[in-house]
Amino acid sequence: MKTATDDNNHPISYCWEEYDRTGSGTGTNWNAKTTRAPLFRSYFYKADSNRFFPRSSLINSNSYSAAGDRVPDTNRTLNLKLIARDVAPNGFGSFNYTDDSITVSVKQTTGLFRVTSQANNVTYNGNDNVTITWDVAGTNTDAQILASKVDISYSVDACVSFPYVLAKGVPNNGSAQIQIPNISTVKGRIRVKASDNIFFDVNNGLIKVNPIVIPVSINNTKLEDVEIYPNPSEDVIYVKGLNEAFNLSIIDMIGHQVMSLEGQTNAGIDISQLSSGMYYVKIATAGNEVVTRKLMVK
Repeated sequence: MKTATDDNNHPISYCWEEYDRTGSGTGTNWNAKTTRAPLFRSYFYKADSNRFFPRSSLINSNSYSAAGDRVPDTNRTLNLKLIARDVAPNGFGSFNYTDDSITVSVKQTTGLFRVTSQANNVTYNGNDNVTITWDVAGTNTDAQILASKVDISYSVDACVSFPYVLAKGVPNNGSAQIQIPNISTVKGRIRVKASDNIFFDVNNGLIKVNPIVIPVSINNTKLEDVEIYPNPSEDVIYVKGLNEAFNLSIIDMIGHQVMSLEGQTNAGIDISQLSSGMYYVKIATAGNEVVTRKLMVK
């Protein structure tokens, strides 16, 4: 994501342009299979400098060859430039062209890097563990690409954004286990993207999620005195109020289990790897008695 500022603190809006030009004639149409002509059109300026190629509405409809948003399908380069527009309150403004242009080298492969699982509409419960698969298409061995790892993220708004990271830096081998976020949606999609590159694909079907209810606490006489301390904490927590071993799970606010271990009362539990925020701590005894407490990580 790129940003710009101006000395008067006016709002900045952005537009990505493809900076390729070519003459007329066979094979040089802007919307044809070409090694020279532009493939991506400009759109209206917006406050967010991010842009998907093709745009998110086309990704959601699994369309990759629409006029003005055609994914390249042959060896070539794409030259892109971000334009920043500074608009004053009176409506006047200027266009400032960044000197930092981007050149994308496109390599034609024998197959397509594409997500193959969840190809049709599917329904899951929140926190379900599912397998996602994709066709690597040689991207992990081709010396010009060499994408050895991928990141897997999740959208709940039909590809407008992918704010939920389900896995990061997993091997680009065509398969991974992920946990579905515990968020109600009928427009879920899963994206697999090269960790150190810009290419990605999204599963074809829509994902519906029925969220499960995570209890905050229960009325259990034996466990009513169980406490997590210190709370808030930033490095180590302790459990007190139990005189037996227990299983402890820490769950984030979208329902992902981020830690699971066997613990002992008053034995320190390292939480230094957790990001700041609110979590649920679920404690279960050997007798299947369960209590859930909230934990704030600083």
